[in-house]
Amino acid sequence: MARVFTSEDVSNIRNMLLGVDQEPAYDAEFFLYATSYYAILRIACESYFPGRIRGYTKQQYVVSLLHQACVLPLCSLAWMASVFEDTPALIYLLTGAYLASDSIINYTPAHGVITGMAGHSRHVVGGGRIGPDFSWGVHAHHIFTIVLCALGPNLPPWPVVEGAFCILLGEAGSMWISITLLWPNPLNYMIRFWAFLVTRVLAFTIALDIARQISYWPVLLAWLVLVTGLFFDNFRTLSRMAGTRNGGGSEHGKWPL
Repeated sequence: MARVFTSEDVSNIRNMLLGVDQEPAYDAEFFLYATSYYAILRIACESYFPGRIRGYTKQQYVVSLLHQACVLPLCSLAWMASVFEDTPALIYLLTGAYLASDSIINYTPAHGVITGMAGHSRHVVGGGRIGPDFSWGVHAHHIFTIVLCALGPNLPPWPVVEGAFCILLGEAGSMWISITLLWPNPLNYMIRFWAFLVTRVLAFTIALDIARQISYWPVLLAWLVLVTGLFFDNFRTLSRMAGTRNGGGSEHGKWPL
């Protein structure tokens, strides 16, 4: 069967939309494979570690901490040692794949099949919510971030590096959300709030500097829209964290508590 688009056609379309000439070291095929592997890992974890902790599946904790505390630090070390070609692009696409697998496995009807549960956020156990099995807010946050991860490797050389730092900062700040859910104590609540605040302020500042360096206006417009969307989403999350930064959080099952 003849292919609808050749690789040259795809390159030409990509170059026209993004205003770039160079071919990426990692492409859409790599992203799809990475998403599939993350999804398989989530299903395997769900099988071996069933159940929930404070409203979220154990699988979510395992994969989140694996990505944030193992995969990204290893990518950072590989970047410093120049082990892989174009390591920043690897950081972008692996993070996008991690988030895409989270949306697919945990926040769609697939979740009910995988966990063997009803798959409704209204389902209650012991008078409390067991956690969201579908969330427009989570999907919106993930979509904004995934599109940024797809756009990032096509930026000019220095903004690509800055964008990779933004991802590393963002995931480092988010890591303490999982840690606080697992070990809810006053110290972790305080670290969660300040880590999230500091990393978001730094990442947003870097994102504005990236925007300053983008000359191709369609990409600049897309970048500003996505960054603005993530800014308001993170501000909403930070506002909810502010009320529990001294360790008073008892609510769970609703992001980010």
